Amino acid sequence: MIHLNLNELIDRVFGHQPFQAENIPINTAIPTPFNADCHRINASILERIEGAVRTYQSVDTVITDYEAEAANYPEEFFNSLTPPSFPQHELTLKVGTIVMLLRNLNVKVNLCNGTRLIVRDLGQYHIEAEIINFDARLSDKRMLLPQIDFVSGNSPLPFVMRRRQFPLRLSYCMTINKSQGS
Repeated sequence: MIHLNLNELIDRVFGHQPFQAENIPINTAIPTPFNADCHRINASILERIEGAVRTYQSVDTVITDYEAEAANYPEEFFNSLTPPSFPQHELTLKVGTIVMLLRNLNVKVNLCNGTRLIVRDLGQYHIEAEIINFDARLSDKRMLLPQIDFVSGNSPLPFVMRRRQFPLRLSYCMTINKSQGS
């Protein structure tokens, strides 16, 4: 059995650093069973990629009929949570990074949950991205992606949480379920 540390694994899969976003294989990803590991690996790869960083922070709120109940939860508490199928509170990206869409936005143009894209521009209120086709080619069609609301309807949380964020996650590492296309 071969044991690799994180840096050795990344080097084996994506090559040695320094990375340039255009040179990273677009049809490659590291599968892992846990979201926490996935976030850690994606963050490590992002650090290696050359270029300016842009971080987007979500707006998190609790949905309740009682205003006094909302005051029981500080904003920092919501920011620390990442319910299933939610984007992280802080989405850190660079132009040229590979991301995965977390929601169906427009099925007709293939903006579906699980679609992989390459970031082309990081605006203040939108992200411009290009779809990666199934055969690992670029589509030549750029899409503007907005921030959307995520609501934790059937989650184990004792409240309903709303997060407004871009529906994206870095896609150099994916959970095993997403890697299988489900």
